[in-house]
Amino acid sequence: INKAATAHTASLLYQTAWSARAELGLTGNDAFSIKVSPDGVTFREAIVINPATGKPAFPYGAQGLREQLSADRTYHVAPAGSDGNDGLSTGAPFATLQKAIDTALALDCARHDVTIQLAVGTHAGASIARPLVGGGRLTIRGNETTPASVVLSGGLTFSNSVHAKVSGLRIAITTDLIHALSVGNGVTLRIGKMEFGAVGANADHIFCDNPCKILLEDNYTITGGARRHMNIGGGGSLSGAGRTFTLTGTPAFTQFAATSHCGTIALSSAAVVGSATGSRYIADTNGVINTFGKAATFLPGSTAGTNPSGGIYA
Repeated sequence: INKAATAHTASLLYQTAWSARAELGLTGNDAFSIKVSPDGVTFREAIVINPATGKPAFPYGAQGLREQLSADRTYHVAPAGSDGNDGLSTGAPFATLQKAIDTALALDCARHDVTIQLAVGTHAGASIARPLVGGGRLTIRGNETTPASVVLSGGLTFSNSVHAKVSGLRIAITTDLIHALSVGNGVTLRIGKMEFGAVGANADHIFCDNPCKILLEDNYTITGGARRHMNIGGGGSLSGAGRTFTLTGTPAFTQFAATSHCGTIALSSAAVVGSATGSRYIADTNGVINTFGKAATFLPGSTAGTNPSGGIYA
């Protein structure tokens, strides 16, 4: 089978009742492809083989194989969506954040990043239990101009060396004992512009009790109370340079910031706008809160902080 020019076609066509169902060959280029159709009108390329490299591609994915990304990927989630959608556009969003996360974890990211874009409205929380295959960062993003318009009614849990970022979200949880952001062993979490609303009296806004790294990458707002806004233990670290924390409505905390068991909080050139009630901090069992020379009254609260059992405030 010969064709006169690259843009021509040299192929075999398979039909049912004279209606095409499959085509294989060189169709409009020199890449060998296999196309299939359910109706003889719409064709999908199932396999395309690059003539220069001999490598096959599966444009629509393959059962039993991970889809490998060749560029960054965005999934969309909206309260009115469906988890039966593919999530690849605003017109076909997933309904739940967890479905988008599970779909991302099924990819071979080949070092590309995945963003989950949440539409305006209220969404349930989710768990990210492992990192993206093939590297890359997972970003969960709402509205970075108006975080209050994209609400999480449950917490986000990160574990097992996940590399992630959250930004443009308001987290407010009515059920107690659920942290807004719970960060586990080996995780690197970047926090962008956020609004932390109220959580339960026995829950924290930012919680870590294992070695991990939390990086504050933008200013954010605190509009509701918690047991602790920052609670870093077990060798974890939280750091942010030049960040402003804006508190509205005088939220209540048992302690605004807490460290223990060699956990560290490092806030250089930080600023606090507004006030809170409760103790300013507790640095316990060799925990360190480093404000780089700020007074002991720097962190928000209505009572003094404490540093028992080898804790350090500096």
